[in-house]
Amino acid sequence: MAVGAPSLSAARMGLRFLSTNKDLPGGYTDAVSFRQALSMGLAPDAGLFMPERIPVFTTSQLEGLRQAPYATVAAAVLDLFLGDELGPSVISSICQDAYNFPVPLEPCTPDAPLTGQASRAQPGAGNSTFILRLDQGPTASFKDFAARFMARAMERLCERDLTVLVATSGDTGSAVGAAFAGMKGARVYILYPAHGVSDVQRQQLDRCGDNVTALAIDGTFDDCQALAKQAFALSHDDT
Repeated sequence: MAVGAPSLSAARMGLRFLSTNKDLPGGYTDAVSFRQALSMGLAPDAGLFMPERIPVFTTSQLEGLRQAPYATVAAAVLDLFLGDELGPSVISSICQDAYNFPVPLEPCTPDAPLTGQASRAQPGAGNSTFILRLDQGPTASFKDFAARFMARAMERLCERDLTVLVATSGDTGSAVGAAFAGMKGARVYILYPAHGVSDVQRQQLDRCGDNVTALAIDGTFDDCQALAKQAFALSHDDT
């Protein structure tokens, strides 16, 4: 994503994020905020940003999430990572907006059909194995979960117009395109291999919205990814 990092003068400082390549020669060693990581996309050394530590839930916190809707659980988890910087109300608002579709929890038994309907089944009611359905979002892909949070976080937190560049082999591009579709100030470009996606995926990519442009590349997914990484590197050189 070719945008610079916003100012943190008004942001609270919380958990920091580090490049996965920080220990390599020439690695990017700065610890950045979530807002900075969100705006930069990749680190300047082409590494991924990871939290400097993994927060841990207490038993009482977990107990408090029993039977909670998915958006509530997501907000509680993200608050441990981002709460000091963003605040619980912002995180909750993002999650409620992002996860406004059913996320059914269904019992997994040989004779039980998957219904797609939300379930309140209790683990102690004769069955302890359940399936969490991740195919109920706009593109029927689990990628909707990350893409919709990212889009709404960028909409609220980034202080300038956005140019989002994505390389995909199918599901990621569709999910990102759908998540950003119609978002004011956001332009999305999706690179995909011309002969490497299904007809359904191609139709999803081509119908996202006026602010989303899908570009078929005469090559493989690796070629698409290489082009995207080259663009990220150039954007870092310009900032």
